[in-house]
Amino acid sequence: WLYKNNGNYMGGGEQPVLTGPAFVDKSNVDAVAAFAAKGTR
Repeated sequence: WLYKNNGNYMGGGEQPVLTGPAFVDKSNVDAVAAFAAKGTR
């Protein structure tokens, strides 16, 4: 739910644990900004 509605994503070993980017940097800022514009980030 959080991944689909808020873009949350974090690594968890072999498979991702979709909970949110731990850091916003130049590689993911555009994706996070889209959610921020919706008011969910």
